[in-house]
Amino acid sequence: MRIFTKYSSLLVASVLLLVAFILSGCSCCSPVQNDFDTVFYKPSSAGGFEIVGNRNDSSRVIRVFSPWQQTDSSFREIFLAKNGENPPKGFRGCVLEGAARRIAVTSTSHIALLDLLGAADRIVAASGKRFAFCDSFRERLDSVTEIGPDYSPDYEALISSRADIVLLYGISSESPLERKLSVLGIPYIYIGEYLETSPLGRSEWVVALGELLGMREAAQSVFSEVERKYSSVCRVVAGQSPKNRPRVMLNSPFGDSWFLPSGRGFFPRMIEDAAGEYVLGDCLEGTSVPVSLEKAFSLASSADCWLNVSGVASMEQFLSDYPVFAQVPCVSSGRVFANDKRLNPFGGNDFWESSAARPDLLLADLVRILHPSLSPALDSLGFSSGQSSGFSALYYYRKL
Repeated sequence: MRIFTKYSSLLVASVLLLVAFILSGCSCCSPVQNDFDTVFYKPSSAGGFEIVGNRNDSSRVIRVFSPWQQTDSSFREIFLAKNGENPPKGFRGCVLEGAARRIAVTSTSHIALLDLLGAADRIVAASGKRFAFCDSFRERLDSVTEIGPDYSPDYEALISSRADIVLLYGISSESPLERKLSVLGIPYIYIGEYLETSPLGRSEWVVALGELLGMREAAQSVFSEVERKYSSVCRVVAGQSPKNRPRVMLNSPFGDSWFLPSGRGFFPRMIEDAAGEYVLGDCLEGTSVPVSLEKAFSLASSADCWLNVSGVASMEQFLSDYPVFAQVPCVSSGRVFANDKRLNPFGGNDFWESSAARPDLLLADLVRILHPSLSPALDSLGFSSGQSSGFSALYYYRKL
């Protein structure tokens, strides 16, 4: 580091003021929660955001709570300025002038939420664009700038895309992009749909994006339709007795451990909504639980079906890779399902892209798997192509 011994105290003071200015615009420093007097949208299912503002102003603020895992007090805000209005004094979040027209995304799930709004054509830059499954996005893939992964982004490409805003996500801490975006003056917002424990809460983030794009009313209508369809599937299984709730094993081994979601996660919640019982449903701590191979064998032995196996093309390969499970009842009866029916040529899996936006489709799949006799009822609700039913009508899953 160079020492500024040759510079005047005035220049040193100027440098310090510049640093202070940069840091003041960087909302990685905990923002000040301003006293906006009106909540314009309070989610019914999501817990990660709200839309606020002042009742006499046109501008809105999207406030994102706990933008990454294991945060209780951190939040981020973005001020959506309209009609020349300025953010209130002390506001330290991002500011976006007008509606977002040019968007950069760092997760394929962002693409699915935007596509749900019919706004995938607003995406001008993306991280890992070739892994996207969305047809409307892939149709214009050549016009989308690749910006690289968030841990090693191509900032020149991002700047050249002239994106109005960057959609971020955090895992265990702030995104590596956040500080640099603050310095560059590029607005950003965390989209935390994957942190929601409610299946519909994940989809409700479409409303936050709708506000960002200047189409919140349309987004609320879109979400209401997803909510209606999800409820219609729930009604199909509402009459199932507690004795007719198949037990469900999940996932595949990772090294010497098996990572299973805790019982409070969104997927166990979906299993419950599909009138099933998750094998680890009584574990309510954390987000994922590592279990030993012996424990996994015990859990699988008690299951009626097994979902979300990965990396295997067939039952033969599954038995070759995991011969110890050959005599487990759900394996010997052939009730093992992979969630990779929808893959693009580069291995991008639509399950991880669009199932958050369309929990109704995912729930319909689970009902078909857990309660095959109810497939005709799902067909009557429109959850089929009209040319197939039963397991062949599964959207995200395939039977090994």
